[in-house]
Amino acid sequence: MRLGVDAGWAYVKVAEVSPAGPALIRQLGATTRFEGSPERVVLAVAEGARERTVANAHRAGFRDFTTLSLPRAVLLHLGAEQRIDPGHRVLLCDVGAAWIDLYLCFFGHSVIYVLDSEHRASLDLGAAVDRLQGANVTDRRFDRRDKASEARLRKLLAHVARDKAWGDTRAYGTLTTAQMYELVHQVADLAAQSATLMRDRLGDFGGRPGDVLIPLGGAGTFSLVHEALREALGLDERAMLLLSPDEVVNAAAYGAARVAAGQDGRDRYPLRLSLAAHRFEGADVLGEWLELAAPGRLRLGDEAVYAHEGSGPVLVEDGHRIVVAVGDDPAGGRHLTFDHRISRGEYRLGVRVGHSGHGELLFAPANGKAAPFSLPLGTLPAYTE
Repeated sequence: MRLGVDAGWAYVKVAEVSPAGPALIRQLGATTRFEGSPERVVLAVAEGARERTVANAHRAGFRDFTTLSLPRAVLLHLGAEQRIDPGHRVLLCDVGAAWIDLYLCFFGHSVIYVLDSEHRASLDLGAAVDRLQGANVTDRRFDRRDKASEARLRKLLAHVARDKAWGDTRAYGTLTTAQMYELVHQVADLAAQSATLMRDRLGDFGGRPGDVLIPLGGAGTFSLVHEALREALGLDERAMLLLSPDEVVNAAAYGAARVAAGQDGRDRYPLRLSLAAHRFEGADVLGEWLELAAPGRLRLGDEAVYAHEGSGPVLVEDGHRIVVAVGDDPAGGRHLTFDHRISRGEYRLGVRVGHSGHGELLFAPANGKAAPFSLPLGTLPAYTE
């Protein structure tokens, strides 16, 4: 049993991949634990909420697991289902029970970059409904509504947005459509505020062919939230991809389940990185390309890979231009060039690429007397022309 887990604020979703594809097999509440001994567990983790997510997973009985960023989990699933095409930017807007998380991602053929993100506290719809009905918040009755009730609620809210006469219609429990509309409207306003901050930073999102907005999370099923996000970003309706209610809520668990089942996590830098160098043979000076990292060798994140591990260091001359080549043809491929002020000396040279695709050239003094340092390479290309 290989499982994908999305440990959210209100409940923990557990998915597994079958021959028919990924499916949700458990939804665990605050006091429920998973029974079983899975072979492998992959946990989808929201940026900035690692501690809370891990604690929720522990509470649900999961102890031994690897982690996967939530936006990467979502895009892995949607890519496998061919809902999105590689080579484009995707803005994921996860409007959940406690937080509104926006992730701007580049979805490549063999790698996913998380380029930017925005996070803010949200209105917990379930808790708000419980308070209005006089129920204990831990009942989470709003989270247990069936699919038919969810569909009816979405339709009623769409009706009342066009005609206030629908406001007195009973929507959920003792609450009227007007009351529910007011709650969802508050969430939509918060989501729009986050989207506006993202838009102000980016400026051009929606201006490139293929840019797409995807609403996620429990409140991401409501058209009121869709439209607030789209209008805040200034997007055409064609730039928004609306998923099924099941995928809106469970896509992260499905993506994590795919990785648990052995599918590629698109978390390794796909291209060869080389450094222009010279080799001395007697009186001759021979130009060569020193390989820093082979294709797929470098995992995105904090991992560093050093050239010539186990062999001698490289002599760096003061004032020489540094040239890093990207791709399998260092001489004729794409070059990143830098002027530097690095003290002459012998160094072990390495490279690191973060989750956003931002690269760093690493210098570790061979004598060990000085601290290692780095030179920023900018966002590395995810493919060659």
